[in-house]
Parts: sequence; structure tokens; C-alpha cells
Amino acid sequence: MSLALQNRDSRRCLAVRTKLIMKWTWDKFGFHVSRLPSDPFPMERDPQLILECLKLMNTAGVRVYFHDSLGRAMVTVESPAISVSLEDTRRASRQSGWDVEVYTVGGLGEARRNALRGFASIDNISLELARSLVDHGYLGFEDLSVIDPDFLKHMGRLDAETVDAIIEQAEIRSEEAES
Repeated sequence: MSLALQNRDSRRCLAVRTKLIMKWTWDKFGFHVSRLPSDPFPMERDPQLILECLKLMNTAGVRVYFHDSLGRAMVTVESPAISVSLEDTRRASRQSGWDVEVYTVGGLGEARRNALRGFASIDNISLELARSLVDHGYLGFEDLSVIDPDFLKHMGRLDAETVDAIIEQAEIRSEEAES
């Protein structure tokens, strides 16, 4: 049994499927299925399962990158002509336990560059820290607003007050981007 709730933005939908809580979003870079942080299911790194669900098993130029800190699996395809259905993306996320995001190589590169510029514009985030965040799969202010403070503190060698200020700025910018 599933329940879907549509919010004011038609590109976003929250769905509750038994115990798995997911958020689906669509933007110019691709379709995203995200687990909310309360999801208790353990995840295994199984790129074969994800590729099978996406029907991309024997497709050349397809790669899967896992970002443990976010529970995210990013799938890149070389050709924009390769299509992945919404249902296949949801199935891959549901069966693997990972947030599955599908990008073209160019789309992921653009998302990474945008994230790097955005993060570097936040007070107390150096270019080095911004690169590290992007390398760990953080691609937007929404991701940064839910980062584990201890993880950010360790990654950036920051004090707790600075970490709190960074997360607060990310929350504000995330809310601004949604409106």
C-alpha cells in the first residue's frame, strides 16, 4: 500500500510506502528519488541490482557511484539518448535502499560545478572544503542543510559554532531555492 501527497510544487511528491519514506524530485539535471533520514533499512553496495532495476545492465558508458554519507547512488550515462523511466528509478531505490539519481555525464558535471560555486559562497567554506563536500556527493544546499554536524566538523576541521553557522546558511538558501 502506498500513499502519495502532493505539495504546492508540482515537481515534488512525498510518498510513504510501508516503512520506506521517499521524496521524489525532478529538475533540469534528472529525476531524483531520496530517502528521508529516518529510513532504518540497511544498504548494500550492489550496483548490479540498481542497473538491473534501471534496465541498464548491458549499456556501455554507465557507472554507479555510491555516497555513503547521504545514502545516495548516482548513476551516470554517457548518452542523453538513454532513457530511464520513473518507475524503474523508484524500483531501483526501493529494492536497493539507496537514493538513486540518474544523470548524464554532462548533467552531473554541471550539478557538481553549481554545487561547488554555491558552497564556496557560504561563509567559512573554503574552496577545498567545497570540493570535498561535492566529492562526497553533496550537490545542493538541501543536502548541506541535513549534513551530520560531526561529519562536517571533521571534514573541514571546523569548530561547532562554525558548523552550526554553515548549516544555518544552507537551510536558509535551501528554503530560498524552494520558493
